[in-house]
Amino acid sequence: MPQARDVHGVPRGLETTTREGESAMIWGIEDPVVTLAYLLSIAGMVTCAVYGWAHWNPDDEPAKPEDVAWAKEEKEDIEKSL
Repeated sequence: MPQARDVHGVPRGLETTTREGESAMIWGIEDPVVTLAYLLSIAGMVTCAVYGWAHWNPDDEPAKPEDVAWAKEEKEDIEKSL
């Protein structure tokens, strides 16, 4: 199936330069604000992925004695109720 072309013979959705009186289209998006929104959402996704990768499984601090005692008490209470 042949690709759709505009009146100047350029394949639709691939326009990157403008002629006088025409708007620029990148990947079929005429409004540069929409293109900016797409680029910012992709940049945000990459930023979140990099941040998550950098902070994955940080070294845990050792458990405090009072936390260990509390967990032991909770476990005993639960076992009594069963």
